[in-house]
Amino acid sequence: MTETYISFLKRFFLILGIFLLLVMAVIVTFDPFYHYHGVNGNMKAVLEDRDYEVAGTLDHFEYDAVILGSSTAENYNTGQFRDRFGTVTVKAIRASGSNTDMLYYLDRAYKNRNLQKVFYFLEIVSMEEPLETTFSQSDTDFITNGNPFDDIRYVLNKDVLLKKIPLQIACSWFLPYDEEEAYAWYQTKTFSREEILKRYYPRDDFQEMKAERDVCGLFYENAALLEEKISGHPETEFYIVFSPISILWWDNAYRDGTIRQKLYEIFCLVERLSQYENVRMFCYLDREEYVTDLDQYMDTVHFSNQVSREICDRLASGDGRINPENVKERLENLYGMAEAFSREGIREYYPECTVE
Repeated sequence: MTETYISFLKRFFLILGIFLLLVMAVIVTFDPFYHYHGVNGNMKAVLEDRDYEVAGTLDHFEYDAVILGSSTAENYNTGQFRDRFGTVTVKAIRASGSNTDMLYYLDRAYKNRNLQKVFYFLEIVSMEEPLETTFSQSDTDFITNGNPFDDIRYVLNKDVLLKKIPLQIACSWFLPYDEEEAYAWYQTKTFSREEILKRYYPRDDFQEMKAERDVCGLFYENAALLEEKISGHPETEFYIVFSPISILWWDNAYRDGTIRQKLYEIFCLVERLSQYENVRMFCYLDREEYVTDLDQYMDTVHFSNQVSREICDRLASGDGRINPENVKERLENLYGMAEAFSREGIREYYPECTVE
């Protein structure tokens, strides 16, 4: 190996090293995932990739309230919560997230901030999920696993350098961008009867109705974890919210024989959590104006921004409270609504559908 070749290799690796260090410096400085710090200077908090950005916002942003939930909670406007509740609110969203995922985010928030309020938009199916978080099963685990050596996947990521940082700059200084709409996707979706009907196919049969107490064993363990979190933070006011789900979702639950189980789980949560003075529980599952208005949905569970705004207003006014005194009646009404739809009403949308 000649001296000239060795000299070339030295210069090559020196230049490569300097280039990589510059890339790392740029990414750490702009930090579009907020992994190392909060928002820089006059830049905006550009939040578009929840699975990469939620952990960082919980670690480094200033807030005193958290919106917890799956993708059905993404369309809430944090400015509206500020106006209605006087809070500085951030979103902790996990698409199809389990209850354990939500509690992980909550723990992360408590490590960094004192929370006045938690708005937990709880999906009852999440209470049947495993007790392990889902983060290690995804390609975003380097964000949450606390291993600094895994950060190489971030600080030397070409997509972060060439896509995320330019987007952050553009949204901060050149394009209209509303920080209070973090992760919101409603602008790109269509909410209509036609859209939801394209995404739902009713079963042709009716399964035997399962007993209401025959619930998934993991439900009780998840409920205990949530109760432990609530009882351990009496200084925080918890809003536990059951958001509206379309009547087509309930038709499926009626047809596959699980509806009584789902309703019993809701009953148990209301009975169990209402004993705490720092808990306020709200239910919109039985609100006919939401559940049966298919024009407010893009599929069986995701409702429009209009509904999100109305729910925030209802929470602030106390409308929709559910408690041990009214829970049985309200869930029976919901069951009756689903039963009537599955036995007869569904024919309006699916004329050839099997009915009992």
